[in-house]
Amino acid sequence: MYQRERDCPDGQCAVEAVEKQTEVLASKASDDKRLLALKYLVHFVGDVHQPLHAGYGDDRGGNSYQIQAFGKGSNLHAFWDNGLIKTLQEDTGTLSQRLLIKTLKNSTAPWNAAQAAQASCKIVASEGFYPCRFVGQDYIQAFTPVMENQLVTAGARLAELLNRVLR
Repeated sequence: MYQRERDCPDGQCAVEAVEKQTEVLASKASDDKRLLALKYLVHFVGDVHQPLHAGYGDDRGGNSYQIQAFGKGSNLHAFWDNGLIKTLQEDTGTLSQRLLIKTLKNSTAPWNAAQAAQASCKIVASEGFYPCRFVGQDYIQAFTPVMENQLVTAGARLAELLNRVLR
């Protein structure tokens, strides 16, 4: 369970950033400030749905967890940011259209960033999430649906948030 005092004592985390930027976007601030808040929201909503952004601090969110993927050295965070998506071998337009169809079918109720971060933490803590240094086809098959679900959920939740705030 997210506890602000424990998990974000100085207010400098993605959960608090979503809340702060949502307030700015909903406010009567200048258009420039609201545009910047919108840009930050898109980024931070994505962050709370990327499991390693809510992962363990001791491995810097998977940045210091070294792996081998596709015959090259990398780290788990980079693999989740880019490598796992690349395994789909789809261009951006095709992937976007395929996930958009899933997103449209996946309506979402009002949510908050702490809930999203907690769900990401559960993914990181799931069995097999941290591979034994070598990322093989079994890992890719197991976690591609998880990654796609996180992308779809993030998109649907961002849409819900923007609709709620900008009405």
